[in-house]
This record gives sequence, structure tokens and C-alpha cells, in this order.
Amino acid sequence: MRKLLFFILILFSCQAKDDFDEDFIQIDLSSAKESANNLSDFFSSIEYVMLEDSDENPLVQPYKIVSFDSLIFVEDQELDNLLIYNRSGDFLFALNSSGSGPKEFNQIEDYQVSENSIIIKDNILMKFIEFDFSGNFVQESKHQLLSMNFAKGNSHEIHFFNNVIQNEPYNFLTISDSDSIYFSPIEKGFEGIVFVHQSGFTRNRKTSENFLSLPFSYDVFNLGSEGELKKRIRFNLNSLGLSDEERLLFENQRQEPSQSEFSLMIRSFYPVGENFFFNYTSNLQNSYLGLLDSNYSVSKIGKNLINDLDGVPLILVPWSYHEEGLILRLPSQRFAGYVSKRNPVEEIKSNLASFVNAHHDELNSDRHVLVFLNR
Repeated sequence: MRKLLFFILILFSCQAKDDFDEDFIQIDLSSAKESANNLSDFFSSIEYVMLEDSDENPLVQPYKIVSFDSLIFVEDQELDNLLIYNRSGDFLFALNSSGSGPKEFNQIEDYQVSENSIIIKDNILMKFIEFDFSGNFVQESKHQLLSMNFAKGNSHEIHFFNNVIQNEPYNFLTISDSDSIYFSPIEKGFEGIVFVHQSGFTRNRKTSENFLSLPFSYDVFNLGSEGELKKRIRFNLNSLGLSDEERLLFENQRQEPSQSEFSLMIRSFYPVGENFFFNYTSNLQNSYLGLLDSNYSVSKIGKNLINDLDGVPLILVPWSYHEEGLILRLPSQRFAGYVSKRNPVEEIKSNLASFVNAHHDELNSDRHVLVFLNR
């Protein structure tokens, strides 16, 4: 009864927040020259991790990856299972989509990992279900929101609707004990144009703040420890940037931009230590990586970085992040192809030799390699 009353209260007390009173930060990349050419400008070493194959719990289509202390969590988007590995890639156990009953889930829309807690959002069964780090069921609760990403705190929830109208034409809803507020109106014309974030909300564990880059925009939203809208960060990509109208025309396949190279959005934004990594790609398959300091000033930015740490020609499109850097995800066969094209370097700063030696027979099979780039 209490949960029902709480939901009724939400329906009638949600507010729409059109006027942004949070800090607005403009990051102008027009004056930020490409000051980095090599991976060593950003990172000190590389660690390769092979995810162990499990006959009973195969990993078919890795999607959202979370590194948390000594554990690696990998969502299988094909089978709707969550597989848990140790930091060396050894398989530990899986949370399997097993049914529609109590203590079960049918689908993973999104999941969150925090201290000894794994929360899965199931949009088919319309519930949250929580497990501990040993795979034991903890609790479950119903929800009424078809959000695509979420973040839960002690006394609040943040929901992201990804340009899909849910009750109100806004992208975010924060629900707390005292209030529920919609914010960030969906841009006119972008209704229903979805870009799925493989990382969802990215969290700074020290501050409990969350970040999410808005699809088809150059905006990143920073939400505070209570779920409040704290900062909106807007990137000016200079010659690569498009207006809202140009992006909309391109997405609707009506008109190509007049410029030869352009970028549609900020693809990822990751808090790492006291800094922030951001990444965007262009239609010409160029990948840009930038680093902000704690004051959101640009420290470095580079394009198609050369791997001078061990010579493997990695394509730098980050898939996730960890406490000391970024994570790339590669099919093992593609990784084997990269290794065969390795350029000689003066000093190898990775576990490449021992990794290839240990997994030589597995590289040409259907396996998955994670690349940990370490600050």
C-alpha cells in the first residue's frame, strides 16, 4: 500500500523544470589544439584481460561493462544475463534471466553496481531486482517508468528516457522523498530518435555524482549526490559541430551536412580520479579523445592516437572506464589481427607478451578481450 501511495503521489506531484538554474559550463575546443599524438600522453600502461569462456554461461554479445574494485560485470545483451568475472577475467558466476516469478528477472534494461549491490531494471516485468556480490537475492520492487537508464541513491532515483516521451516530453526525471522533477525538454523533432548508451550513467564514486551525455547533442549532464541537476556541460566542437537543425536533417536522412567532416555528439564522458575523459567520433571514422581537469578545463586532446606503449594499433573508442582509466572491448579475433600488425616500440609497457603467450590458442576463437588503459 505504501508503494502504491508513493506512486500516486509521484503522478500528481511531478514538476517540469524548464529554467536551468544549474551551472552552465561551455567548453570551447576551437582553441584547444590537438596537443596529444600518443597513448602515452594520456596513459602509462596497458593491461589485456581475456574473459574466460563458460560452457554453461556463454558470453554472446557483451554490452554494458562495469569495473568495480576487483570485479568485472558484463551484460550479455543477447541472452539478458549478467556475467561476473574477477579482475583477471576468470568467470565467477552469472545472474541469469530465468523467468517472470518472484526473485527472477526476464530482461536487463539497465543495471547498477555499488557497494555489494547489483540492481537490475527489468522493463518487461516492470521491477527492480537486487542481488549481492555473491549472487544472492536481496530484494525487489515494482516500478512504473519505462526509462532506458537509471541511477539509484540512498533517497532518490534518476531516470533517463532517451528522447522517448514518458508522461511528459522531458529526458530526465528525478524522484526523491520530497519531490519529483522532470528536466531537460526533448528537443523538437528529436522525439523518438534514440541513441543507446552502453555505459548509461557514469558515476564518480568519491562524490556520488552521475554524468550522462545527451544523445545527438554536445551536452553532458552532471547530477549531484541527491539527484539534483548540478551542471550542464556543453562542448563546442568548432568545425566538427553541427546545429540542431543539421543534425536532425541528417538523422532523418533528408540532407547531408555541407562540411566534409562532422561529429553528431559526445559519445562518452567518464569521471576518472580527479579528471574527466570525453570522446567523440566523426563521419570519417576519426576518433578524438580529450581530458578535462577537475575544473572542467581542457588539459589534452588528441586524434587517432598512436599506441606507443606496446605498438598494437588499437582504435580508441572507449567502451567503459575504471578507477584508473578507460576500457576498450575487442573480439579476440580482431585483437589477434591487431597484434599481427604491431609496430615496434622502444619499451613495451603492457602485459602483451605474457597475455599472448597465455591465450595464444584462444585468440582465434570467439572470445572477448578487455583492454584496460591505465593512467
